[in-house]
Amino acid sequence: MAYGLLLLRAFTGAAFAGHGTQKLFGWFGGHGPQGSGGFFSSLGYHPGVQMAVVAGLGEAVGGTLLAFGFLTPVAGTLLAIVMLNAIAAATLKKQFLLGSELELVYLVIAISLVATGPGRFFARPRARLGRQHHRPLVGGRSARRRGPGFRGDSHCVPKQARAAGRDTAVAATMRAAPLGALS
Repeated sequence: MAYGLLLLRAFTGAAFAGHGTQKLFGWFGGHGPQGSGGFFSSLGYHPGVQMAVVAGLGEAVGGTLLAFGFLTPVAGTLLAIVMLNAIAAATLKKQFLLGSELELVYLVIAISLVATGPGRFFARPRARLGRQHHRPLVGGRSARRRGPGFRGDSHCVPKQARAAGRDTAVAATMRAAPLGALS
């Protein structure tokens, strides 16, 4: 599953980044800000050039972040906003399967990656402050550790409870409860 998320993230992020650079710089056969701005003006966005630059930045930045798995919720949100605008302005006026399915697929992928997190392979920040560690904001490996059967860390349990062999959850409850509350 980790490799599947990596492949999905990398391909979708690269596709979005490519579309964004088409709008921003005219790369990969794009029309640049002026040409894309004319298209945006024809859709009713004014001023068209500025809106094309905003859409291009959203796609390029969001796609790059998504491809590397860095700030996945932010990346997915940026891409979802761009896709919702594309669907509302350009393709929703057509019938469902006559032009809007690709935008809907991109939208669903962006929202799904926000919900599941980047997976096991994602970019981690280099700087660490104190004992803080980077954890995905949504989903990811740290959230799965606390699933069913998570018993906590043994250093949180009083020595007396560990020595007696009591369950860690019960021992943690005993430590947190006031004296006499459990009797």
